[in-house]
Amino acid sequence: MNLRCRFPGVCNWNPVGTGPLVVGASQAWAGRTLAIAFDPITPSTVYIGTAGGGVWKSTDSGLSWSPKTDYQISLAVGALAIDLNNHLRIFAGTGEYNNQGAGTYYGNGVLRSDNGGDTWTELAMVTFQRDEISRILFDPTDATSQRMFLSSATGVYESTDGGVNCAQLCAGSTSDLVVIVNPGPPSTATLIAAFYGSGLWISTRTGTTWSLWTQISNAAFPGSFGRIALGQSKNNPKTIYVLFAGTSSDIAGMAKTSDGGSTWTAMTVRLNTAVGALSSSTMGHLHSVTISAADLTAAPIAYTYTTSSAGTPVHTHFVSLTANDVLQLASGKALIKTTDPDATGHQHTFVLGTTGQSWYNLHLAVHPTNTNIVYFGEVSIWKNSSGGGVFDRVTSLHPDNHAFAFDPTNPGIIWSCNDGGVYRSADGGTTWFHRNRDLATLEFISIALHPQWEGVMIGGNSR
Repeated sequence: MNLRCRFPGVCNWNPVGTGPLVVGASQAWAGRTLAIAFDPITPSTVYIGTAGGGVWKSTDSGLSWSPKTDYQISLAVGALAIDLNNHLRIFAGTGEYNNQGAGTYYGNGVLRSDNGGDTWTELAMVTFQRDEISRILFDPTDATSQRMFLSSATGVYESTDGGVNCAQLCAGSTSDLVVIVNPGPPSTATLIAAFYGSGLWISTRTGTTWSLWTQISNAAFPGSFGRIALGQSKNNPKTIYVLFAGTSSDIAGMAKTSDGGSTWTAMTVRLNTAVGALSSSTMGHLHSVTISAADLTAAPIAYTYTTSSAGTPVHTHFVSLTANDVLQLASGKALIKTTDPDATGHQHTFVLGTTGQSWYNLHLAVHPTNTNIVYFGEVSIWKNSSGGGVFDRVTSLHPDNHAFAFDPTNPGIIWSCNDGGVYRSADGGTTWFHRNRDLATLEFISIALHPQWEGVMIGGNSR
């Protein structure tokens, strides 16, 4: 590696493109985007963290962008935080958290800027070497903003010196983290951490002493799960939703607390979507089956569905679902069903599901003032406005959702970060517009040069 390339002004590499991939008159795709943060003083100033392009900054609500970390040690940025007491002080956590491979990138510490992203200092590189930081939080009780909390693929950490040094509070793969302040007396700060496959763990600091970490066990939680996402209401921080990913890339369950984690209630999830699937191939043919959204959102009862016609001689099969099967499918869980045998005795297997990739992309967001409004994202984005029940699929311009935010000027304006870049909706998700202009963040897998004309090249990327 030529270390000179890490410093502006002496780099011997020049960008040759490209910006976003134009796919229509009003649509363009950029690269995978994992985090978003807004300047608390000037909300039109927005920062994003990308999988392979580092931190980018916009001063016009995403209409244009500029790269800010091209010369840093890691361009994989999975977490962002802005100091509420100094809006020019920005922290970026490197690495993409997903507890898997799938072509994602590890990081190498924390980046801090004291001037709105113009220059950066690399921190805690030894502590977070080859790590994946999933969340950065400031301690709300510290007016100096020196005390911070971080979660990563290796555990939960605390810093008392603005990220220069980070001490591990609890080990384990931590997908998300929230902090709750109780004014007291005595004043306390409580951390609730989401550990992959283990569950929620809690610890409270009184003064400078942390209690032992304790697992939160509750009947509202599913018995088996993988990744976990937490959503905390900004104006009601004791209201927290938790979303559990299933072990089959699906959704295992959702729960809610309104008292900072003392009590939890299981939330009903009924996804308002039709399910279509192709069967396994048997005797040289396969069938399709469709389950209507109306069947999934109504009170669950048993159904029998007829497959499409196929085979020789042409025939159909029946797929039977119990009321519990319907409930499971509607809640986001995967379901495997085998058809009845036909006259020849052969059968087909269907894998039915309404969600996917929850180990890779999973987020949960609670409206800042109305705690009954909640969004969650996996491949798709879903919205519920009544604190649980039927979730409607939010129309989006690109799948695989990693981050979500309410605009600080108006919570009816929402932002989505996914595998195709950054998107903004001014009506709660009914219509979307891309905010990918200028973003040179596409992740190229390979390039080839023309054998005669050096200005002609072709590249393949992950979009």
